[in-house]
Formats: sequence, structure tokens, C-alpha cells
Amino acid sequence: MIKYYGSFGGFSVGLSYAAGEQAGSARRGSQVSSSLQYTAGDFSIGGGAQQTVSAANSDFKATAYNLSASYKIGATKLFGGYYNMKDSTGDTPFYTAMSGSLANGGGVAGIQRKDNGYFFGTSYQASAALSLTGAFYYDKSQNVSINGLGNVGDGRRYALVGWAEYALSKRTQLYTTIDYNKAKDAARYELPGQAAGKDNVTSVGVGIRHIF
Repeated sequence: MIKYYGSFGGFSVGLSYAAGEQAGSARRGSQVSSSLQYTAGDFSIGGGAQQTVSAANSDFKATAYNLSASYKIGATKLFGGYYNMKDSTGDTPFYTAMSGSLANGGGVAGIQRKDNGYFFGTSYQASAALSLTGAFYYDKSQNVSINGLGNVGDGRRYALVGWAEYALSKRTQLYTTIDYNKAKDAARYELPGQAAGKDNVTSVGVGIRHIF
């Protein structure tokens, strides 16, 4: 992998390229990405782009773009953003890898799945050790497909997420999170338990993180 990162005043730039390491082709399986961020005091805005070429066929690729911004007011930070993804590789994206979901029509490369999403939220530093975060996410998907069912059409998904983190030290934190997902139309198939007709799911987690 070839990577570059540089800072110029309030700007930060990142570039990377990874060859696909496929026999007879450096393009198949390759990935290129870029990012640009600008920070001025308590305000920050940035974006990124990434393209991944199918390891099986260099004619098919997945592209993703994102833009986000944040503004800090005292102990509170407001943030929001947008992303767009188009995927014709037939691989399963990490965010739909539930309940047998595939990236596009029956996993057949060349059928393009599309996602457009938005998010916004706020975080609050309640004390030196305790931070609280809440956020809302929305995703509109096209050409959703499920293993064994093929292309099931388009869908929408909404999520509310809450997160609390308590620092025991600079390298060790306790955390807890809760999220609620609501799906409509084809997006229902990507939720655990969709076979039972569910259109929503709530998850709760707790843990400890130590940075070595």
C-alpha cells in the first residue's frame, strides 16, 4: 500500500492506493481513497472518496463518497453528514452483512446497489471522565437483495443510537451503547429476525476498551 498524509495550515489531506495482488492484474481488487479536511477553531468540515475494484472482474467496482461537519460549543459538539455508495461488485458491504443480505441482485456482479444516507447528532462532555453521544441515521437503498430471494427492491432504514463512555484512565474506558433500527420495504430483510416479520430491532451493549 502507498499512503500519503499532509497538513497545511487548517487543511489535512490523505491519499492511499492498494494494488489488488491478483495474478495477471494489478487493477482487480485494487483500492484508491482520498480525504480532505478543514478545521478552523471549533468548526471542522471534511469529505472523502473511495473506489474498490472487484477482485473477480475489473469492470465492476464499488464507489463511496462522504461529507461531514462538526461544530463545538463549550462542552457540546454538533455533527452531521452525508454519504453515497454505488456497488456493482456483488460483494457484501459490512453494514448490510446481516441475515444473509447480499450487496445486489442475488449476488450477481453488475447489478448496482445504491445507498444514500444522512446522519446528525450531538456529543456532550459531562465531566472530565464521562462523555455522552446521541445520533440519528437514515439510509435509502436501491436494488436490495437477499441470499436465496434475489432482488427485493428498494427500502429505507432509520436508526437512533445512544453512547456513553467513562474513562478509567487515559488508555482504559468503560462504555455502553443502545440503538434502535426501524426498516421499511426491502430494508426489512437486512434486519436480524426478518424471517419472523420484524421491521425493527433494538440492541444493547456494554464493554471495556484498553489501548495498548
